[in-house]
Amino acid sequence: MGNMPRALQLFRIREYEEFLERARESKDFLKDLYEYYSSTKSQARARAARAWSARISEERISFTSPSHPGNALEGSLEYSLAYKIPFARGEERAYVEGRVRCLHLCWVRRRSDILALFDIPYRGLARTLAEGISLAILGRPDALLPLRLGLDDLEALEAWIRGNRGGGGGALIRSVFAGVTFGGARFDEMSLRRAPLEDLELYEELKKNSRRWKYLTLVTPPIEEVGARLTCRLSDGGGVIVYGRVELSAIDALLARLEEVLGLRVR
Repeated sequence: MGNMPRALQLFRIREYEEFLERARESKDFLKDLYEYYSSTKSQARARAARAWSARISEERISFTSPSHPGNALEGSLEYSLAYKIPFARGEERAYVEGRVRCLHLCWVRRRSDILALFDIPYRGLARTLAEGISLAILGRPDALLPLRLGLDDLEALEAWIRGNRGGGGGALIRSVFAGVTFGGARFDEMSLRRAPLEDLELYEELKKNSRRWKYLTLVTPPIEEVGARLTCRLSDGGGVIVYGRVELSAIDALLARLEEVLGLRVR
């Protein structure tokens, strides 16, 4: 992977024990997802499933015993993705078309009700694939829901970074807030960057006067199992990007810390 970041999308499993019991190899589930939404008159989700089905084929997920201590199951998600890339050749517009085989990790966590999909190239695709997996395994598409984080979660992350008496060893380095009222004006989005960000009065002002936080980029306190700090970006919709060259064992340790900090541990 070189220095490429690892991107994860986190989902809550609504029927965790049943998911573990019924997890099995499943194939070609996007067509079933489209038919399900069409039959239930869920037109928006039916359109999404149909659109991705036009580009994706031979989708398959399978599960094995875990190789990392934080996981209850580890899976492999595969599919063939059609691509169409436009380019200009003088006055002429043309396209390069083809298919590429994609392979992604899928982790079911042990201490929380979290399923993580790795490196899905589009957020909308991650959601649709999760719905298809949910339908294939549990018979309903809404048993896997994107993890939603709120203001309490943001403040829990701040407390973790500061640590006892401000000696946490981490830092907030960039924040993006949405729906901000500031200086008598309203803004769809405002971004603030500085390390350590949490010491700025402006940061507290934006946090207090925004509808929600959207992204938070941070440097973690030292993670003992990794022997280092990690730089990552979290979104309020359950996205996590880990920057730099990181081993899967480091991501396992990071997820364990986030489960603890965000109060996701249930067992």
